[in-house]
Amino acid sequence: MWMKTPLILIAIFLIQIAVPADLSGQPMPSSLTRKYQRDAARLALRLSGSDDELRFASVTLPNREVTLIYNMLKSAYEQLQAVRDLSKCHIHTSSFPPIDQLQVIYRKDAPWARALAQGVMQVDHPAINDLLTNYNLVIDRVNRWTESENALTLRARRPMNILAVGNEFQAIQGVTGIDVREGFLQSNDIQISPTARGYEFRYLLRYNGISSGEHFWRVEVTNQLKATLLQEGGDPIPDWVRCALEAPLQAATW
Repeated sequence: MWMKTPLILIAIFLIQIAVPADLSGQPMPSSLTRKYQRDAARLALRLSGSDDELRFASVTLPNREVTLIYNMLKSAYEQLQAVRDLSKCHIHTSSFPPIDQLQVIYRKDAPWARALAQGVMQVDHPAINDLLTNYNLVIDRVNRWTESENALTLRARRPMNILAVGNEFQAIQGVTGIDVREGFLQSNDIQISPTARGYEFRYLLRYNGISSGEHFWRVEVTNQLKATLLQEGGDPIPDWVRCALEAPLQAATW
C-alpha cells in the first residue's frame, strides 16, 4: 500500500509535462473584439490576392482564415505586454481593402434613381434590390459627385469582400463607376506575412504633425498560437504623440 503515494505523484508529474502550458495571459477586453475581428477580415482579404483579383473573387470572406488570424491577434494581445501597450495607440488595419462600405456612382437621370432624387432612400431596379437583399446592404446616404452624377453610399451589416460586391454593380445600366476608398488614409496599420511556423504581424504606428515618422513592432504567432515579439524599431515615438509609450518595449531574444 505504501507504494501508491509515490506512484500517484509520478503520474501527476507525467500528466503535467504532457499537457501544453496555458498560453493565455491577460484576457483581451471585449471592447477590442470587434476591432480585431475587422482587422482579421481585412488581413485575410489581403492574403487572398491583389485588388484586381479580389474584384472577381467570392463576396464571402474566407471564414477559416479570418478565424485563425483573429485568434492569432487575440493571442498576441494576451501573451505579450508589448502588444497590450501598443494597443493604447489604437493600431489597427488601415481601411483598405474595404469590408463594409461602397459608393455606387450613377447618372442622376437614371430611371431607377427618381426616388433618390426626391430624398427617398430606395431604388426602383430589381437587380439593385436583389443585390441589396442578398448581401444585406443598407442605403446610407446620397452625395453629389459631379454635375451629372451622384454617389449612393451603401453599408454592409457584416464584413465581406466589398470589391467583389462593387464589381456586380458595375454591370447595371446607369451606374458609371464604383468608389471604395472613401475615408482611406495612410494611417496606422497591421500588416501580415506568412512564416514557416505561422504568421508575422507588423504593427505600424504612423504620425504626422510637428514631425512625421513610422514606428513598428514585429510579432510572430505560430499555428499553435504562441506569440513572440521579434523586433521593435523605426523612428522614435515623439512626446507629442498622445499614445507615446512610457518605456521602450524590448524584443525577445532567440
